[in-house]
Amino acid sequence: MNRRLHRLVAAAAVVAPVIASLAVEQPALAATAPCTVPGLVAAIQTANGVAAGATVTLPSGCVYTLSTVRNATDGGTGLPVITGKVTIQGNGATIRRSAVAGIPAFRILDVGPAGHLTLTSLTLSNGLANNGVQGGGAIFSHGTLSVTGSTFTGNSSPAATGTSGGGIDSSGTLTVTTSTFTGNTAQEGGGIFNQKTATVKNSTFTNNTATMFGGGAMVNGAGTMTVTGDTFTGNTGPGGGAIDNDATVIVGDSTFFNNTAGTNGGGAIVNFGTATVRQSTLSGNTSPFGADLLNFLGDTFSVSMSIVAGGLGGSNCGGGTPVTDAGYNIDSGSSCGFSTVSHSLSNTQPQLDALASNGGSTQTMALPAGSPAVDAIPATVAGCKGSIDQRGTSRPQGSGCDIGAY
Repeated sequence: MNRRLHRLVAAAAVVAPVIASLAVEQPALAATAPCTVPGLVAAIQTANGVAAGATVTLPSGCVYTLSTVRNATDGGTGLPVITGKVTIQGNGATIRRSAVAGIPAFRILDVGPAGHLTLTSLTLSNGLANNGVQGGGAIFSHGTLSVTGSTFTGNSSPAATGTSGGGIDSSGTLTVTTSTFTGNTAQEGGGIFNQKTATVKNSTFTNNTATMFGGGAMVNGAGTMTVTGDTFTGNTGPGGGAIDNDATVIVGDSTFFNNTAGTNGGGAIVNFGTATVRQSTLSGNTSPFGADLLNFLGDTFSVSMSIVAGGLGGSNCGGGTPVTDAGYNIDSGSSCGFSTVSHSLSNTQPQLDALASNGGSTQTMALPAGSPAVDAIPATVAGCKGSIDQRGTSRPQGSGCDIGAY
């Protein structure tokens, strides 16, 4: 967006016409929306009409409570569909669907195929997509969606058919950074359901739930999802307590702890496509089939420089096709098939510390000085020297790089 922004501060009644009259003269515009739902609706409607893009700034700490379906698009949305280039600067504000009994089902936001929506420092809560066709309890996006420093909580897509992504259902381009997804629910993909391209970085997924299929935190249903520097804890689903991959997923520098899957397997990750896990830590996840990782028959699952440990209810790794040992891994058991030929260790306890805030934007599991994971990867190995860990700390810190996300 052009940095030469013209700030317009006005009452709700005049915000829209002032912006509209200047739209043809200015390359980009910004306005502060009043702390009222009609004012927010008017500001978004106006921003949609600014060809070069517009920023809607919300008052710090404001809470917008939606109680009406503004349009019937994609099963009902509480705010105008995003059709232009719109940025909502939240400043810690909250947009929520009312919890009063009798309020109809509707999501918070919808991004049209040509829409570009950027959200920063905003909480979206209690959105409900329940028409049995489209999902995205908080946001359903066909276009381009970028989310930074925001929180999705208590959103849901509970219908038994056709609804996925309790927080976000994206069939466009999705970027999520330093954000939190907690307590969201869907039939699959409690936090996020991706159908095209998604990048999720430095974010936290806690206590999200998939009720029917997989991916307590996320489902990658199609396309490519890249997951970097994220923490998954307490998420649950029938398969893939944290992530269910049906296409291509690339996971790096991330931590999976205390996620739970049912009989579909994969307490942390279940793979039905092509999965890559690199420099990550998976510990204490639960499933009777692949407590940490499950690779379906005939699919590809590569693991490198990672810790797979402490699985509950079953072996650490499982599935019809073994995971591929791409080198320098640790398995606290022997089910992953890691080999000394690949410089990996089986039946080895990594001695992980508890999940905690050890620096960076997400929690990690630190390594004590005596851990076999410390300095286990020579600095000359590709991906060691010059890389950073989950906290953003440069590798190596000693004579070599440590195995895992920390």
